[in-house]
Amino acid sequence: MKNKDKKISFSLLVVLTLFGAFMPSVSAFGSVIGYLDELYEKENVLVIDGTETVEEQEVLWKEWLTNDDIEELIVLDQALLDEIFNPVDDEIYETSDIQSRIVRRLRINNVTSLSNSTGSAILATTNGVPGQTLSMNFSRSATNSISAQFGASVSAIEAAIGFVASGTTSVSINVNQTVPSRHNNRDVIRMTINARPIFRRSSFRVQTAPLIGGEWRTEGTGIASRAIGVSFSNVWQLR
Repeated sequence: MKNKDKKISFSLLVVLTLFGAFMPSVSAFGSVIGYLDELYEKENVLVIDGTETVEEQEVLWKEWLTNDDIEELIVLDQALLDEIFNPVDDEIYETSDIQSRIVRRLRINNVTSLSNSTGSAILATTNGVPGQTLSMNFSRSATNSISAQFGASVSAIEAAIGFVASGTTSVSINVNQTVPSRHNNRDVIRMTINARPIFRRSSFRVQTAPLIGGEWRTEGTGIASRAIGVSFSNVWQLR
């Protein structure tokens, strides 16, 4: 493997290329550094930057299939992580409300980084019997989301949280694995692999005030989500 940070935890290889030019402000972004440190501590996370060989990725996949204690494998895309950009400021201001069309001051603040979330929608699935090779090699679109805007524009929210949370994101699904004959000390009848999107999430607060004077009032708190990779989970049929 070429020069890159490595960490082995619970026999899983974790590869993570740290942000280069993308270093969002800690206060506005809810501690991106803490977020990256959290990834290092996850024994079931692999961050792909496109330089890993097939053999290197096979090591982690085989560990996942043979380690009975690990039920989920998370594969994150470094290119998607790099699209998390530097927020404009700790507070984003607007002077119009896109929902009520009332001219007033509006600000977005209190941005907090939340834990990653696995989506409920299955993007792809495959299954087979022991000895059979399961393959999935394609891309799927995962829908990003903003739970509520409270009158703020999408562009203002995205500037505040530091990433695009509108539209869809294309995530890569790459699986080429042979179904094992044993799992958890039992014979395998059939194994199913399900692929779901993994989302980066941040919460934010929207406040409004009269155009001239007056106090700020909290309109509500929303959560923004952007797909950054894929979660793989197994369903075993055993005897």
